[in-house]
Amino acid sequence: MIKEVNCLKFVYECLGSKSEIKLESELQFTVQVPRNESLLERAILVIFRAHGDDDKFKLECICRVVFSFATSAEVIEGKEFLELYRNDAYDAMKDLTNNCLSSLKQNKLNFPELEFT
Repeated sequence: MIKEVNCLKFVYECLGSKSEIKLESELQFTVQVPRNESLLERAILVIFRAHGDDDKFKLECICRVVFSFATSAEVIEGKEFLELYRNDAYDAMKDLTNNCLSSLKQNKLNFPELEFT
């Protein structure tokens, strides 16, 4: 169902040398609808920010996870769409972030498993 994952912004800064860092993080999800609403796709914008150790570590990832549907009857809107696909969008953001970190030869982050209610 995921058509594509677009990395809109990725910022990584690590000025410390510790192997373990205590992080504070923020996570936000926003539903996006294409201008042409007849398109059979909807997206979730995922914004993840983390910082720690007196701002010696900063990470920001903003990505758009696009979901495609086979028919117009399958298209789900608004809050219901977000509730059904938020976990998939979160997993896609985690994969994108860890792939970027790996390409920079950095350790992957251990993202928590979240229960969205």
